[in-house]
Amino acid sequence: MSGINLQHNFLEKIKNEEIKATIYLKNGVQIEGYIEDYGQYTIVINSSEETQMILKSGITTIEPEKRVNDYFPDEF
Repeated sequence: MSGINLQHNFLEKIKNEEIKATIYLKNGVQIEGYIEDYGQYTIVINSSEETQMILKSGITTIEPEKRVNDYFPDEF
């Protein structure tokens, strides 16, 4: 199981399939939009109003608008 990065696989699937997601922050704010990119510490999300860079440390939940399938590698 070592070497599997579920966070990367999950975010990559949402990004590549352009699945709308709601990101819930620790301060209670909800941001809805499409993930444009992400890194080790941040996620860039494009909403209808603006593009925002969010620190991952401030996120509690990422909820895709629809079910995300096949983000586990075959060898998992």
